Amino acid sequence: MSRDLTIANLNPQQARWLSCFMELGAKPEDGPEAAKRAGLAHTDEDAARVSAILLGADRVQRALKDEVQKRFVTATNVAFD
Repeated sequence: MSRDLTIANLNPQQARWLSCFMELGAKPEDGPEAAKRAGLAHTDEDAARVSAILLGADRVQRALKDEVQKRFVTATNVAFD
């Protein structure tokens, strides 16, 4: 039985990074900047490493997918109202 994962189900560091990542546009190249803004890295090298780890984490991927789907549904509803 799979559990519905949301940003609230992530650990605090994952949730902060994912929130920053979504604010930046959720493109793979936004990952390192999101890591810096979330306070998870200070150097470019650390930011790239943290971003790669988080983008590869199953829990983060599922939460990202869910967040993108929610935003798509919301945008679709607004467009057709």
